[in-house]
Amino acid sequence: MFLDLAEHLVQLDDGCTLAFVFPLTGAGAPSALGVRKLLAEWFHIEWVIASHDLDRFCFSENTDISEMLVVARRHTEAVPSNRPPTRFVCLRQNSALATDALFVATALHNETLSEVVGSISEWPSAKMAKGQWRPLGLTSPALVQAVQVLETGAFFRTTPMGNVAEVGPGGQRIRDVFTKHSSADQAGRRALWHNDTDKARSLQARSDVYIHTKPGEREQRLADKYWAGSICFSAIKPD
Repeated sequence: MFLDLAEHLVQLDDGCTLAFVFPLTGAGAPSALGVRKLLAEWFHIEWVIASHDLDRFCFSENTDISEMLVVARRHTEAVPSNRPPTRFVCLRQNSALATDALFVATALHNETLSEVVGSISEWPSAKMAKGQWRPLGLTSPALVQAVQVLETGAFFRTTPMGNVAEVGPGGQRIRDVFTKHSSADQAGRRALWHNDTDKARSLQARSDVYIHTKPGEREQRLADKYWAGSICFSAIKPD
């Protein structure tokens, strides 16, 4: 809603700029795909800046979520895929001082940003038009290029996860049909309910509670569907 309002407030003249801070999940979440496509249609997205600094991964003062800074500008080229590439910046150092922010902005403008401070990747406008903002997931431009090579299947065959099994639903949907318990019911189902990011040190996860289906025909149907999906997913073996 706020992005749509901002677009209406920005003049249509070439060069008029829109800058805003957005949750970092908006760079890859399917729910934000429409926003990314519309933004690329309305503007040339010049810069997308995110922080990988573990001590300060946000830009706003009163938040504790990862954020990104987006700078977009009106462009004379009407076809989004024909516009210049977008520059993605992954900051390794994100100071809270305004003077340091000015220093980084100047370095970006002069193309003198130190690798110690951050890295810059250029991303083609054709992919921006499709809503693909991949460079924010990696701090090295070399790794971004490596991922693109792997996707071509030049080294080994790759298959999108969605072609193997249905991924989802989100955690809230699970809580809509299940409740957590310390003991099992007749179904004996276990699940990972608490994801403690302060203690997690590995990608491997273990179930920590028993789950019971909430009463109701709809809840029973969805519970069986979700559980069947989890069994399918856990049975996948790499080739």
